[in-house]
Amino acid sequence: MRTPGQITVFLSLILTLMISFLMALFQNAYIESSKSEARMASTMAMESVFGEYHKEALEQYDVFLLDGSYRSGSFSEEAILSHYSDFLSYQTDMGKDLKTLAATPVKWDGKPQESEITEMKLATDDGGRAFRIQVSDYMSQKLGIDLVQELTGTQETVADITSREESHDTAARENERELAELENQRQNAGAGTGESETADTSGETETEEEDPVKAARSARASPLLNSLLEHPENVSSKRIDLSKIISSRDLRQGFGSGELNESRNEILDNVLFREYVQQRAANYANTGEDDTRRLDYELEYTLIGKESDAENLKAVAARLLLIREAINFSYLISEQSKAAEAEAMAIALVGVLGIPPLVEAMKWGLLLAWAYGESVLDVRTLLAGGKVPIMKNAASWELPLQRLPKFFTEPFSVRRDKSSGVTYANYLKILFYLGNIENQTYRFMDLMEGRIRAMPGNEGFAMDGCVTRLTIQNQWAFSRDISYEFSVSQIYQ
Repeated sequence: MRTPGQITVFLSLILTLMISFLMALFQNAYIESSKSEARMASTMAMESVFGEYHKEALEQYDVFLLDGSYRSGSFSEEAILSHYSDFLSYQTDMGKDLKTLAATPVKWDGKPQESEITEMKLATDDGGRAFRIQVSDYMSQKLGIDLVQELTGTQETVADITSREESHDTAARENERELAELENQRQNAGAGTGESETADTSGETETEEEDPVKAARSARASPLLNSLLEHPENVSSKRIDLSKIISSRDLRQGFGSGELNESRNEILDNVLFREYVQQRAANYANTGEDDTRRLDYELEYTLIGKESDAENLKAVAARLLLIREAINFSYLISEQSKAAEAEAMAIALVGVLGIPPLVEAMKWGLLLAWAYGESVLDVRTLLAGGKVPIMKNAASWELPLQRLPKFFTEPFSVRRDKSSGVTYANYLKILFYLGNIENQTYRFMDLMEGRIRAMPGNEGFAMDGCVTRLTIQNQWAFSRDISYEFSVSQIYQ
């Protein structure tokens, strides 16, 4: 017996709706999985692009940089996109470039349509901040938290030195003015007594030979490196062309609205960057052997930025001399025995025609000249590889006031005690904290760029062509004209 089969219109409608609903679910699942596949493929392609970092930059400086010229010397966004598209094609066709496969190649019908760079940050953007951040992260891992905290304390010493320098400069300018005015008063007073011109002139000649103030003034006018180096003829003669370096030329600029992590401790980043530079760059006291360096005194160039080793060394030496003068002068005015010694000599120098204010001014002039003489001895010692205490006391002070008039014409000498205190490199560290961080960053990049260019195959390397952050906008198409737009980003940090 047959059972008649039938279906009602209502049931047909129900089945149709259920099938449509299931098809919609399947379609939505397909679209979402395709989107996920597209994002994953694009992210992997971007990671592959950043995997082509510059090998020499990593080996020599421990930083990741993407050379946008791909060693051609000609930066090109199109070249970056071409590499990105090529890596992307391997994600969408697993069998690409494979001659034989054990199974059917894995393919899917998602197709990348368009790619556009919407954000690009270069190593030189924003005063080189992205470069400093990467260096800071590297140094944090290398040094550890204890050493990092110790480095941050250097800033307190720098602030103290800055304050002493300002006080010293003010005192020096004021003393020069007072001495000139009071010396005129003294000469006028001498003329009014009716003393013979011959006797007065003879007295002045005798006094000048014993006057430390005039001896120091004369020494300041002589070539600086001749005063501070035993063999100034051995100073490096290397030079660079300032018109072609990063800190002078018009730099390529990145674009896009993306910002670096603003929650970072910028002060700490700067501290660690400066420590990194001092570990990587050579200086006058430690040049080492490296034919790829553009200059032998790299730290001095990073601080000063002049075209020759000699000019940079001279400027650094002058800066150290000022620092030592400020510190030594502050010690002299705080030490009563030294001040009394200077006052006694001031009375002897001024003589019977001395005006009380002139005696006082001469005392201060003697203290300034004494601080200068001791500072010359200090900087000579530093440049010769010795150590000098940052703060002086009675035991560490070496130059007697009585020796000062003839000190500058004596045979070259350094401190007797050159084993206690801090080195030339330590004093350079102080100078780094007194300088502008962006200028120092660009000057270090000058050196880095020049050294890498000296390596085979890197003649066209440029720091302002090195990418540190990239965002690419993608448009993908799936079956049935379904499209999807999204962006992927990558950063060296």
